[in-house]
Amino acid sequence: MTQTNHSSHSSASQMSRASSQDAVILASDYGNSSDHERQLRVRNVDGDLRSLVDQSIEPEDPVQAETARLRNQRNELAEYLRVQTTLTTRLQIRNGILEGDRRRGQVEIASLNERNSQLAASTAAAVREARRKQYADDMMESKTKWMITLLILFIASVALVYGWWRWYNAESFNYIRLRRDAVYGKGR
Repeated sequence: MTQTNHSSHSSASQMSRASSQDAVILASDYGNSSDHERQLRVRNVDGDLRSLVDQSIEPEDPVQAETARLRNQRNELAEYLRVQTTLTTRLQIRNGILEGDRRRGQVEIASLNERNSQLAASTAAAVREARRKQYADDMMESKTKWMITLLILFIASVALVYGWWRWYNAESFNYIRLRRDAVYGKGR
């Protein structure tokens, strides 16, 4: 490879000397030419210079090419890892937020369950109290009805006894009078 580089440098130097000589000849003829010829000569010199520059470039070293390829792969991998790290960090942050929301939801659900239990207990106590009060009211109403019924029966019994007693007294008085009249006579 060193020999190739050396030969390419020597050929490049030879072409450079030849081109320099041509440039001197062209410069000497430049003043005696027309505008069109001058433009053609300038283009020819420019093409020669470009070919000379192209030939003076050394061929690419395979080791350097492999090194550059590996360096590019390393940079691409580093960029990929950076993107993955960023995405992983964002995902972890998002998971943390979701976990916090889930825990808050569980706390709220537990609080709602506790409130529902307390409400159910107070509702059951209120229902029991209402039933007990209704039962007491029903018992009082039943007792009142029984007392009124007994009072009516008592009054009716008293009235019946009083009526019977009056009837009995009247019948007894009539019987006694009739017996007396029968024994002693009606005028007495």
